[in-house]
Amino acid sequence: MLIYTIQTEKLKNNAIFTCSNHKTEPMKTTFLIVLLIISLFKVNGQAVLEKSFPGEYINSAPVLLTNYGWVYPTIMYNSNITLKIYAPDYTLLKSIYLAIPTGYQYLGIYNISDKLFNNDNEIEILFSMYNSQIHRYDMRLVNESGQLLQEFPNFYFAIIYQIDGLFKMYANDDYDSIGYIYGLPGTMLMTDNVITKGTITAVYPNPCSLSAQIQYCLPEGTSNAWLEVFSANGMTMLQKPISDSGTAQIDVSSFTAGEYLYSIKSGSRIIGGGKFIKK
Repeated sequence: MLIYTIQTEKLKNNAIFTCSNHKTEPMKTTFLIVLLIISLFKVNGQAVLEKSFPGEYINSAPVLLTNYGWVYPTIMYNSNITLKIYAPDYTLLKSIYLAIPTGYQYLGIYNISDKLFNNDNEIEILFSMYNSQIHRYDMRLVNESGQLLQEFPNFYFAIIYQIDGLFKMYANDDYDSIGYIYGLPGTMLMTDNVITKGTITAVYPNPCSLSAQIQYCLPEGTSNAWLEVFSANGMTMLQKPISDSGTAQIDVSSFTAGEYLYSIKSGSRIIGGGKFIKK
């Protein structure tokens, strides 16, 4: 279903404090201020832990599926990769094994859906991996039964986007330096995180050692966007503002070797992103 090919190169209440000039008061006043600040932070703490997932990582937003409604995906790293799907009450619905060939390293999942790539009742997963010995990427589309539906050799990056009600996939061939656009036959219930116009990103070189360049094209009308880089365990490594379209250069010389994720945000909305490897 290839459409076309593109060649690419206060504190609360504004509290005011007054202090006496007496020499015996500063310590007492400071103590009272500290107590008040601590009490304000306790009052403002609203996060309540509902569920933890030992040995599992959450690196995907909740997904809306036709057959299950909203679900929470998590990833468990073992000999292969296990994608677990939880219901809103945290009941385990599915454990899906993603087979990773010998020599390859799992990079990440780009899409979880059940009606986007076909119209059957199974969940489909689009994920990528990398073989550092032969310097090759591979992206695969599999269903919840483990069946390989489609393979994209040398592909390392994909974005699902929507134009005039039609869903498409933009993907990059790292080996031949070609960008592809695929037409997708289905639809998605949740489109808030689907790109409607623009926000195409790419990293070069990938893997990188000292620095990397992230090329991006923001949607029309987007302003005050931020580039954020995270480690695989969710630690924020870098934040910098970006605007319009162009290239953001990042210094990764102090990063430890491994996989990193980056996202482009406008307000609270993630409008693009991807992954790269620091070697």
